[in-house]
Amino acid sequence: MTRRDDPDILSAYQIDDDTLQQLYQWVDEIPLSRTKKNIARDFSDGVLMAEVVKHFLPKIVDLHNYSSANSLSQKMYNWETLNQKVLKRIGLVLQLPHIENVCYCVPGSVEFILLEFQKAYSRFRKNRRKHAVDASPSPASSVTAASHTPMPAPAASTPPAGYPPMDYGLARPEAYPHPQFAEAASTYTPQGQHPGSAVHRGRIPEDVQTAPSMGTAPPTTGQTDASHTTLDTRTLEVDTEILLEKEQTIQELRGTVEILEQKIRKLEQLVRLKDSRIQALNTKLQQAGL
Repeated sequence: MTRRDDPDILSAYQIDDDTLQQLYQWVDEIPLSRTKKNIARDFSDGVLMAEVVKHFLPKIVDLHNYSSANSLSQKMYNWETLNQKVLKRIGLVLQLPHIENVCYCVPGSVEFILLEFQKAYSRFRKNRRKHAVDASPSPASSVTAASHTPMPAPAASTPPAGYPPMDYGLARPEAYPHPQFAEAASTYTPQGQHPGSAVHRGRIPEDVQTAPSMGTAPPTTGQTDASHTTLDTRTLEVDTEILLEKEQTIQELRGTVEILEQKIRKLEQLVRLKDSRIQALNTKLQQAGL
């Protein structure tokens, strides 16, 4: 019994009619390069499956790596390339018996893989959204953190040795021990003020006390940290996209190298075949005495 006839594998292809109908409608909504006639044959070479994946994940699939094929070897190559370079990145790894069944057009095998891709893509989207939410700070938490951030107390200014303490109100004569300085301090009146004014008596007028402050308050520490966190998150997302693009470019180049190596091997086989034919003809000419 071959792996394609394994009852455990074939039992996975038993899908109810409602699920199949929803699956076929879902496939019909995806723009594909071929008209769907027989889904088992249409998807057997992996090209349409690559187009389905590219429709949802355009950055990780390069359709140039997948060519239409009738031979089993090329079909297997397309599916193995898609399995290792694309599906694996979203957490879906197809087993070899399932790939062989698709290439052999076993009924139900394509539907099984399409359903598995739907589940894997759904999990991939949920994980990506979860990481994005975890990485970005909540506005409410940022405001709460900012409102609870204690403001630093102003540092007390200490006057140099030998000088009296700073006084922004009435100049006190007792702070100046020399009689001349004391008399000058008691009779000093700032320019534009009268000795009986509120400022001269050491009080601040009410209109000055209630005057609105000019300008806007600087951002608090919590708000600054939140903005930096948001910028770091955006930078990380951009770096991740650039890294994915570079990885895709590397994979495309590797696929191109593999295709070129296969062509080189085929050309070498043709050269050896022609050499053997030339040698056989030379041997016949020698036997004929020509």
